[in-house]
Amino acid sequence: MTQEKYFNRQIQLWGERTQKSLQHKKIAIIGDIKNSRVASSNIELLPRFGLDLFLVAPKKFKMPSKFKTTKSIKKIIDKVDIIMSLRVQHERHKNNLTQEQLQKNIKMK
Repeated sequence: MTQEKYFNRQIQLWGERTQKSLQHKKIAIIGDIKNSRVASSNIELLPRFGLDLFLVAPKKFKMPSKFKTTKSIKKIIDKVDIIMSLRVQHERHKNNLTQEQLQKNIKMK
């Protein structure tokens, strides 16, 4: 069995065990979505297990998506069951922002 087939089988088995508990749960992925490989993977994977996604990021960290998006965590905090918080991917940004500039751009609204 190839590594890819093994990995896919493990996901399938995990999904069969957990799918009922994950069905229709709402998850917010918050942070540097545009530059995060973790976010990209989860945006592809989580809906397969029945989760509804919300993406929360300032304009600079957003990416085009078919899922509900907002820049304000306050708008969705009471609507979600799970929050996934991402770190800022400093190494992937062309212009490194100072801590003060980041706080200004990410300020909760």
